[in-house]
Amino acid sequence: MSEYSKATMRSTIALFVKSIARRHRTNTIYDSSILPAPRETIIEYCLLRLKAEKNGIIRRNIADALLCIPFYQDGIGTPPMVDCRFDLFTMDLSSLDERQLGKVRLAIAEHLPHLDARRFLSALTRVQAEFRQINELCEEIEREHAARETAASPSV
Repeated sequence: MSEYSKATMRSTIALFVKSIARRHRTNTIYDSSILPAPRETIIEYCLLRLKAEKNGIIRRNIADALLCIPFYQDGIGTPPMVDCRFDLFTMDLSSLDERQLGKVRLAIAEHLPHLDARRFLSALTRVQAEFRQINELCEEIEREHAARETAASPSV
């Protein structure tokens, strides 16, 4: 875990939230170089804040922001991979075999000719895996908070 101060952590998260508020679209994959801090730092700081934050509304806002981080990947370049069809983002690519992925690549090449289908699917597979992983971490932290609140509440 990196060294940090609470002020640095809060300002990094605030810069990240401002950054995604300006440009983030869930059907776009951006290059991680446009983030205000390294992806790993943002993830670490957000998770630390989630664990420490007692206010459920603030935790939900931090978790929602954190779920945007998978859409920022290394090596995407500029411009970002834009105008991607939303159904591709919701399709579980990890469950497809190579033949099915080939059909998806052909459909991308036909309907989204501006994208490099192979490169896009590779990036999208990373986005989906990271999104699931971060979502699971956020849910686990929320369960821990709920357990602490239950343990702290007086018995009836």
